[in-house]
Parts: sequence; structure tokens; C-alpha cells
Amino acid sequence: MTGHFSPVYHEGQIEGVVHVFYLQEHLEKAVSGLEFVRELTEELQTIYAASNEQIMAIQPSGEISNIAGAFLENFWQPYSKGELIGQNIYELEAKGLFEPNIVDLCLKEKQRISITQSSRGNVKILSTAAPVMKKGKLEKIIVLSRDVSTEEISERRQEESDHSLVPDLTKKLVYRSQEMSELVKKLKEVAETESTVLITGESGAGKEVVASHIHSYSRRAEAPFVTINCGAIPENLLESELFGHEKGAFTSAVEKKKGLFEAADGGTIFLDEISEIPLHMQVKLLRVLQEREVVRVGGLVPIKVDVRVLAATNRSLRKMVAAQTFREDLFYRLHVVPLQIPPLRRRKEDIAPLALSFLEKLNETYNKEKRLSREGLQLLESYQWPGNIRELQNVMERLVVIGKQEVISGDDVFRAVWDSESEEPGHLTVRGIMPLKEAVQEVEDQLIRLALGKYKTAAKASDALGVSASTVSRRMKKASK
Repeated sequence: MTGHFSPVYHEGQIEGVVHVFYLQEHLEKAVSGLEFVRELTEELQTIYAASNEQIMAIQPSGEISNIAGAFLENFWQPYSKGELIGQNIYELEAKGLFEPNIVDLCLKEKQRISITQSSRGNVKILSTAAPVMKKGKLEKIIVLSRDVSTEEISERRQEESDHSLVPDLTKKLVYRSQEMSELVKKLKEVAETESTVLITGESGAGKEVVASHIHSYSRRAEAPFVTINCGAIPENLLESELFGHEKGAFTSAVEKKKGLFEAADGGTIFLDEISEIPLHMQVKLLRVLQEREVVRVGGLVPIKVDVRVLAATNRSLRKMVAAQTFREDLFYRLHVVPLQIPPLRRRKEDIAPLALSFLEKLNETYNKEKRLSREGLQLLESYQWPGNIRELQNVMERLVVIGKQEVISGDDVFRAVWDSESEEPGHLTVRGIMPLKEAVQEVEDQLIRLALGKYKTAAKASDALGVSASTVSRRMKKASK
């Protein structure tokens, strides 16, 4: 037994003594218990910090009260860890930041639950949520999550997780829209055949990327994939580039050279901008497609080639056939399986994942840590992107290189997009013939974007436009979907 004495004073005089006794073994147990708790707490904190899993505590109201472990930054963009704490998980779900809401499912099931969640940027995480009860009442929900995007790459081939077969991030097929999902499904079916494919779509829509994926899904995936831009080769050199030449065929032909069809033997050749091939060359190309053999410039001997042909154009070959600037027989030889890529403005769901994918690559390239604000992302999603994915990529690079702040604001996006020659503030455009109702809506959306860019807030923009602030906010949310 042990204890301690404490004197009792009254007006400066000792009037008594309080003697507190402890059983020695009880005291030692209490001290040792406290020491164990302290060591356990430190050990758990160390484990959390080193964990590759994110640990999130969420209140019954949906408020995120704490985050430990590995913060899954790519999943929660544009929020940082500090910005996320205090946010409501239901409000984040309503903004389209992720799906589905595991907290909601956990509360409905009233038990531990595990699901895969997808972010707006198409990052996938495996999450497990468990309710924590205290005296029969729900105290909080603990959610453990880990990024499974890289795991899916190894398990399902790279294209199944991030829709990419080409190591270069700029060659990814990044999408979320139903239109692109259907296109990729058809792309995979076509890849298993040997049919000639004609890929159509606006400039910058990603025709070469689609072609490379067809090749990568095919039985020829390990063989060469040769691309040529038919509009970039001078007319007098095009035949030599495609079919090769013999030594002495012309002045500069000091030795024989294989053409691109021979280089692609066993694999795939992609003829981009096929519409730019001159008429006299179209006859020779048609013969190669029919006979599966080439004759080098200056040569006489046909050379057999085993090549699958993919072609692409941003022009209407049917109209060119009608105008007699493209051979009808060549058109039908190419137009075996048509694939049309929808423009970016018709698949707005793809803008966010594309922008975040470009941002990730550009941060790595330029050694930056840029993040995209919600306002910035909203503006990107509301823009019409006449230059499609190529224009979006250029704008994202401009934002990363020029901007000085870590967070890319709505103002930054507005200046980067509308400072270009394609669409300046104050200039309203309607691109092509469309139903009148759609045209009116597009012009209204442009006006709202211009007003927001100038006045910065929905309240001021609504005053300038003569509508309510809720109308402006509602239209911007609708445009970003």
C-alpha cells in the first residue's frame, strides 16, 4: 500500500491532514494501462501514416470529421485533404464527385459493406464502410479505401482499367460517356476481324488514338503499327513513302527503300487524312487494297504484303465522291466498317476525366502540383470545344505552364479558353444547322458563361442578364452534366 499526505490550511494555520491511500498493485496496473494505451495510440498513428489505405471518419449527418492514412488525392480532385474535412459526403455525391455513396448504402444495410467507387475523373477505389455503434446509437461510419486502378491494369490488361493500351498518357482513351462506351464496345468487336475500318470525326476528336486501340486489341497487336498523315506528305513524295522505291528510280534514290506498306507487313497501317490523297494516287492505293501487293517506284516486281488498313478523315467522303474528288470504288473499299467519333461537345461527361488526365500528365512533365478548382472545372465543362480533345489538351497545358497559383481558378480557365482566337468574349456563335430550340439554348449558355467570366459571381451575372441568380446557377449545373 502507498499514498500521500496533503495538509489542510485555514487562515494560514494547519488544521488537519488528508491521507490518501492507494493499493500499490492497483496503481501499477493503472499506470501500466495508461502507458499501454499511449504506446498503442502511437503505434496506430504510425500504421495509419504508413498505410496505403485511406481511413475516413464520417458523422451520421454525413460530415467528414477526419482523414488518416494515404489520402487518395486523384479520387477527390479538386479537393485537398484539408478542404475535404468538414464537407458533407451527401453534398459531394450530389455534385457528381463520385458514385455510388458507400455511406448511404452502409446505413441502409446497417452492416459492413464493400463496393468499388468511381470518381468523376474515372479513378476507381475499393471501399469498405462499417458503422460504429455506442450504447445502441450510431456514432460514426469508418470507411477504408484504396486505389484499385493500378491493380485493374495488371489484372484486366491496361485498357480495361483506364481505357489505355498505349503507355504514353497522351494516347489514352479516357471516357465516361455512354456514347464513347458504345464506341469502345464496337471498337473491340471490330478489332477481332480483319476488315478495313474508316474512322470519321472532327479534327482533334482522337481518330489516331482509336486506330491505335483497334490495332492493340487485334491479333496483330505485337506486329508494327505504322501511321502516315496523307495530307502532310508532298504529292511528289507520297507514292515513294507508301510503296517504296528502287535504287535509281529518281535522282535522289541512291539506294532502294521499303515503303510504309512493307514496313507494316504483318501489322496495321493507319492512313490519316485519307481524303487528301490526290486522284491519281487513289488508283494505285485501290490496287494495293485489292491485290494485297505493292510495286515500288522504279520497280516491276509485285511484293506481297499482309497488312490491315485503317483510314480516317474529318471530311465527308460521300460528298467528295459526289463532287468527283474521291473515287467511288476506293470509298467502298475503305467504307467496310465505319466508326464515327462524336465531338467532345456532345459528350460533356468526358470533359472532366480528360482534363484531370491531362493535368496529371502535365504535372509530371513540368514538375508541378496544380489542382483544378470546381469553378474551373465547371467552365471547362460548359465550353463547346470546337477543337475537341486537342484543344482541351492545349488549354490544360496553357493553364499548367502559365499559371502561378497552385489552384487553377475559374478566372484562369476563362482567360485560357476565351483568349484564344476560336471564341472571344462578346462573340456569340452557333456552329452548324441545329434545331432552333437547341440553338437558343446554346446562345443562352454562351451568354451565361460570358457574364460569369466578366462578373465572377452568379448574383452579378444574373443582374447583367436580367434573370435570377438561381437560374444562372441551375443552367451552369445543367451545362456541366
